[in-house]
Amino acid sequence: MINTVSPSLLSIDETINNLVYANRAKNIQTTLKKNTVSINDNIDSQIKYKVVISNLQDELEGLINQLAVKTNIIRAIKNTWWIHNKWEERIRKEENKFFLRRRKQYKKSRRFINRKAISITSFNPTTSDIR
Repeated sequence: MINTVSPSLLSIDETINNLVYANRAKNIQTTLKKNTVSINDNIDSQIKYKVVISNLQDELEGLINQLAVKTNIIRAIKNTWWIHNKWEERIRKEENKFFLRRRKQYKKSRRFINRKAISITSFNPTTSDIR
C-alpha cells in the first residue's frame, strides 16, 4: 500500500489518519479456501445437484429467449426509426426543392416587374404626345 504524508502542520490530521489506516490495512490477512463440494458422498446430494443444474439451465434458456425477443424488438424499432428518418429527410429535401423553385420564380417575377417599372417610368410623355 502506498500512503502519502505531508510535512505541513496544516495537514497533520490527514497525515495521522493516513498512517493509522495504513497500519490497520497492513495487519489485514486473507485466507484462501477452495469452494468445492464433493457430490460423490451420497446419491441424494447428486440428485439435488442435478435438479438444481437442470433448473439453472432452463432458466438460462428462458433468459436467452427473452434476450432474443427483446433484441428483435429493438431491431424492429431501429428499422422503423431509420425508415421514419429517411422519409423525414426525403420530405425535407422535397420541401427545399419546392422553396428553391418558388424563390427562383419570385426572383424572375421581381426582375420582370422591375424591368416593366423601369420601362414605364422611363416613358415620359409630354403634352404634345397626349394630344
